[in-house]
Amino acid sequence: MNQEERRESFRKWGTFIVSTLALLIACVRDPIIWTLRATVQEQLHAELARDETFSSANARWEKHRDSEDELFKHLYEDHRVIQEAVAAAHTNQVVLLDLAHRLSLVETNLQMFRQDFQVSQKNERGKKP
Repeated sequence: MNQEERRESFRKWGTFIVSTLALLIACVRDPIIWTLRATVQEQLHAELARDETFSSANARWEKHRDSEDELFKHLYEDHRVIQEAVAAAHTNQVVLLDLAHRLSLVETNLQMFRQDFQVSQKNERGKKP
C-alpha cells in the first residue's frame, strides 16, 4: 500500500467514522434530551416546591405579624382609654374635693346663721313680756 492509497483509506474510514458518530448522536440525542429535560423539570419542580414552602411560611409569618400588630393596636387603644379614665377620675376627685370643701363652708355658715337665729329668737322672746 502506497501513501496515496493510505490517504484514500484514511479518508474513507474517517468519513465512515464521522458519519457513524453523527448517526449515533442523532439516534441518542432525543433520549438524552428527554432525560435532561425530565431532570431539569424535576429540579425545577423541586425548586418551585421549596419556593412554595418558603412563600407559604412567609405568608404565615406575615399573617402572624399582622395579628400581632392588630393586638398591639388594641392594647394601645385600651391603654389610651384607661389613661383617659384615670385623668377623668383625677379631675372628678379634684372637683369632688372642692365641692366637699365648699359644702363644709356652707354647712359652717348655716350653723353660724342658725346659732345667730336662735340667739336672736331667744332675745326676742326675752324682750316680749
